[in-house]
Amino acid sequence: MAEIGLHPVFGDAVSCVLPKYQSVGYDGIVEDALLSPGRTIIKPIECDDSIWHDVAWSRGSASPATSDYCGTYVMGDTCPRPEHQAEAFRPHSMHCHRLDCSVCGPANAARGALSATGRFWGLYQDARRHDPAVWGACHLQLSAPPEMWPLFETHEGYLAVRKWAVSHLKEAGAIGGCLVYHRWRQNKVSKEWRYGPHWHVVTYGFLEDSDEFHARTGWLYKKIERKRGSKRWGKYVLMNEREVYAVIRYALGHCAIGRHGERGERTLHSVTWFGTMANNKAISWEDPPEQRMVECGIDGCTEKRVTVETNRVPLRARDCVLPGFERVLADEMTITGIYSYSHKTKHYRLRDPPPRVKGPAGGILIHLNSKNHSHLIIQKTGELIE
Repeated sequence: MAEIGLHPVFGDAVSCVLPKYQSVGYDGIVEDALLSPGRTIIKPIECDDSIWHDVAWSRGSASPATSDYCGTYVMGDTCPRPEHQAEAFRPHSMHCHRLDCSVCGPANAARGALSATGRFWGLYQDARRHDPAVWGACHLQLSAPPEMWPLFETHEGYLAVRKWAVSHLKEAGAIGGCLVYHRWRQNKVSKEWRYGPHWHVVTYGFLEDSDEFHARTGWLYKKIERKRGSKRWGKYVLMNEREVYAVIRYALGHCAIGRHGERGERTLHSVTWFGTMANNKAISWEDPPEQRMVECGIDGCTEKRVTVETNRVPLRARDCVLPGFERVLADEMTITGIYSYSHKTKHYRLRDPPPRVKGPAGGILIHLNSKNHSHLIIQKTGELIE
């Protein structure tokens, strides 16, 4: 296939849909996609090469380090007791805060996932307070038809397909959540990356059957089974913040980062919020920051951690596990004060009450372990109305 960032070669591409749903792709675009995103009529055309490549795509944690200082440190924190210093030392690495950096990408993905998890779980719990029928967040994979893949090569085309994806999710029953765009898939055996655009979605709501969804839209969604934890309430249900965090961190770890503009100075958002969790539907506020100190924790030690700085050139985080690092701590680091950090608590609330969960009339418990549904519907009479 073509190299990353170039127009994909469809003959060598890997479809993200099941074999029974695969179809031959056209080297064309979707007719009126920017104006009427509900249509799926394919119009083969002669493509002008000038319309491609106004978005440069890169994969998370796959680009060279932005700077020689990425992953290095000149300070850290440790226990003031000499016998614990080597074991308790934690380097404070410098980062470029770019998801596609091979050195800083994992840490930046973890930080972004932590923020997104707080937002999703806060708004999800607020929705449950408004409507007890809201239950069962899930992780799914949403794939566009291969005929639409050429649209991903332009800025306007990508935004149109993303808007289309959100529209289909809402029609299928998703009430709110977030999407993370992936441009490539990894072969589980060879570990090679191949072209196959799709979104990872964390959402909630009673979803339409996947076969019916595909027949109606041409798109495909597939729920991803949880790898760990109790399956008491279904193998697809994300039961707590930790599971939501694991999904979003995985998605951001190798997401597609798109840059556009004359010099590539503008970056597309890696996480897109929709429905009740969209930017114009949520309210957030922070408590005043609080300074906190941390105990050593080695063998029950209650000493407060101290900040240390190195007197030599910046070290890499991996150097702290090399033989002789205890000498480096003793000879080339200086204690500069008590270590503390600023702790902030952020709260989220829905701007308006969410729409009621739609489900079959009279449904009480709906398919907790089926491939398409993982939601508890508490409704005894009549069909739920928005």
